[in-house]
Amino acid sequence: MPRRAHNPEPARDIPPVALRHDIACNTGNADVFHNDTGYSSYREAAKICAHCPARTQCLEWALNTQQQHGFWGGMTAVDRQDELRKRRRQAARNHLLTRPA
Repeated sequence: MPRRAHNPEPARDIPPVALRHDIACNTGNADVFHNDTGYSSYREAAKICAHCPARTQCLEWALNTQQQHGFWGGMTAVDRQDELRKRRRQAARNHLLTRPA
């Protein structure tokens, strides 16, 4: 299970992907995923996430549980907030397009 260090607010629960043995964050320095102080650590985390087989699952978990800190599924907290806004706008557009006239 990946160790999540330097997280000001611990994750509300353990992501299901943490139980997988093939996830990329299990093999490196877990500190880079929760060091909110520097771009270089997130750049390192992005490299680790880029080829992870669980990246999509990890991101969906972080979005669904609204993780406010750390690097999850290849995205920073700011990136995830942008992604949530984008998805909400798209869902609203889809709703408008599919409702009966």
